[in-house]
Amino acid sequence: MNFVQPFDDDSMIYDYDKHRYILTEEYVRQMGIDLSLVLNTDFSPVPANVPALFLDRVSKLVYSNIYRYGRSKKDKEYLLACNPELREVIRDAMLERIAYIIDSGDMSTKTGALIQQGTRIDVKDLVPSVEEEAILRSAGLLHRGDYQFIKDETLVY
Repeated sequence: MNFVQPFDDDSMIYDYDKHRYILTEEYVRQMGIDLSLVLNTDFSPVPANVPALFLDRVSKLVYSNIYRYGRSKKDKEYLLACNPELREVIRDAMLERIAYIIDSGDMSTKTGALIQQGTRIDVKDLVPSVEEEAILRSAGLLHRGDYQFIKDETLVY
């Protein structure tokens, strides 16, 4: 497996402080979703920043979903940043999460309580997006065990 330095392209940028890829607004628009039209900016002090904040949140949600599985966050962080084969997986998972949020709402903000019925849904049953889960699972990113690889210590991520 050849690891590379994280890099930006037309579809994603890599945030070295957050250790995450984030979709670009232009790429999402090319995929048919104009965030400036879809997102509610009524209560934002800077409406132009809402799409970027939303994309950062989507990245955080997808990465958090991945990190829930497995033993070593640092190993996954390295693989997600430096394995070029996983870039497409991360990109597609984030795009699926966007579609899911637009269609169904952001389930990460829900408690699972159904007040009218006096019941509660286990948070583990609130699947973020069936398609996102399938993409991540087929790439082995929802693996609970250890990963076997040799880190390239010259890479900064």
